Order: sequence, then C-alpha cells, then structure tokens
Amino acid sequence: MRNADPYDRVVFDTSPTGSTLRLLGLPELLEDWIDRLMQKRKVSIDLFEKAAVGTNEPRRVMEGDPVLAQLQDRKSFFEFAGETLRSDAAFFLVFNPDELSLNETARAISDLEASDLQVRGLIANKLTPAPDNDETGRGAQHLRDRIATESERLARVREEFDPELVAEIKTRTAEVKGELLADVANEIQIDTAVNPPSQV
Repeated sequence: MRNADPYDRVVFDTSPTGSTLRLLGLPELLEDWIDRLMQKRKVSIDLFEKAAVGTNEPRRVMEGDPVLAQLQDRKSFFEFAGETLRSDAAFFLVFNPDELSLNETARAISDLEASDLQVRGLIANKLTPAPDNDETGRGAQHLRDRIATESERLARVREEFDPELVAEIKTRTAEVKGELLADVANEIQIDTAVNPPSQV
C-alpha cells in the first residue's frame, strides 16, 4: 500500500470476526517480534566481534549490517500498516440476519473500539427476497415468515447498535464474484470517505 499506485479505495474482505480481529492485531504482534529479532542480531554481532582475534578474523559491526537494515525496513512497514489501520481506514461490519451473527457483530464492535478502531457502519447481508404478492403456498409462506424474523432483527440492530445500518444486501442464488460484485457494489452505495491518508 505504501508504494502502490493510488486507488480510491482498497477493500479487504476478511474472514469471520475472530480471524479478523487477529488479523488486525498482526502489525503490533509483528512489530514486537521484529524488535526481538533485532535485539538478538545485535547480541550476535557483539559476541561475534568479541570472539574475533587480531586483524585477520572477519569482523561484524552494527552500523551498515544488512540483516539489521532489512529488519528495520520490515519494522517500518509493520508500523505503517498498524498506523494506517488506526488512522486512515473505515471499518464496516457485515452481518447475516441471525442471532449468532448479531452477537458476533456486537462483540466485534466492542473489540475494535477497544483497539481504537472505529466501526463506521453495519451492512446486513443475505436478506431473504420477498415473494410476489400473488404467490401462495408453503414456499411463499416460508419466505414471508423468514422476512418477518429478519425484519425484527434489523429493527433490533437499528435500535441497539451504535454504528448505523448503512446498507442491506439481498441473498443471491450464486456466489458473489465476477459481475455479481458490481451488482452488490451498486446495491450498497455507501460513503466510505475518510480524511486524506496521513500515512501515504
């Protein structure tokens, strides 16, 4: 991202909540890991220097060490990634209209806010399409009952959840990829603007 061509938006469609929260914590975790590696390298260089005898033995010095330089570059990248997520990203949580998904979404909002990552909005996904008014029978009744249940859950989201519900996506009969992605993008039409990036 730091050295990439400019884009209006970069979208990361992540896995379910638990994995997403672990993914978002990676920059900090990797920064700590790099710090430990750098410390071990410095100790190694120091010990190697102390073990060198006379002027004929190869010597290693901290300044200009290619391994330390590479580790420092990695650390800089992870710091950039973490700061970009905290200051230049807009988070939208997508949920399905079922109880488990609502509970996960509530937990994710809390966990993200505890990490100083603000959720900008919620998107309801896989909503049941309504049958035509003249349709009767068990299938049509099942769809109407399901829509009624989903409507109750969406009302709960609007009343109880702090980030607002910014989009609703109907379920599709095929996996959303290829041309269907454009349909979904047109369906949601949400403002994802954030302040001009501070990390670019």
